Amino acid sequence: MKPTSSSSQAIPYTMYGSPPPEGDEMKVKKKPTKELKKNPVGRPPFYTDPAVMQIKMDEYFAKCDAGEELEVYDKKREVVHKIKRKIPYTVPGLVYHLGFGDDQALDYYRGKSKEFSVTITHAWKRIERQRNEKALTGDQEPRFAQFDLGHNFKWASKQDLNVGLDETALSAILSLLPSDYAAAVRVALAKK
Repeated sequence: MKPTSSSSQAIPYTMYGSPPPEGDEMKVKKKPTKELKKNPVGRPPFYTDPAVMQIKMDEYFAKCDAGEELEVYDKKREVVHKIKRKIPYTVPGLVYHLGFGDDQALDYYRGKSKEFSVTITHAWKRIERQRNEKALTGDQEPRFAQFDLGHNFKWASKQDLNVGLDETALSAILSLLPSDYAAAVRVALAKK
């Protein structure tokens, strides 16, 4: 209910239900309106162009192919000789070189566009190819190669065992069973 007064205007109620004192007007502070720029949620993508990502990947593979030089010391901490060895390609090494924290970033970019997907798949296959070649040439322990290719690259040694009976073999087996059991098996096989 609105209170009525001699004037035609109604007096608004306050939050406690009583009208404000005469002469006071309710002051409502309004927040200044700003035009907000639309910002996407989260951090902006690290790579916006697959070509830039490809350049970084090529840098990683070149660095691995160039290898690293290791120094072998004797007991007096003097260099005996230097060994140069190649650095194996690894997915964590590639991820680190690209500036990511984990492998999930590669999955994100792979799903982002066809161009990113092709770029990342080529790099992934290059790493897989090196692992496969090392396993075949004996540069890698066979059990480790089997584990690595199976878990990191989805290789599997599946054995497909298909056991099927043709009609003559089934009739021969059913003839050995008592007639009531043979009839029950025929009924069960007919339901399938």
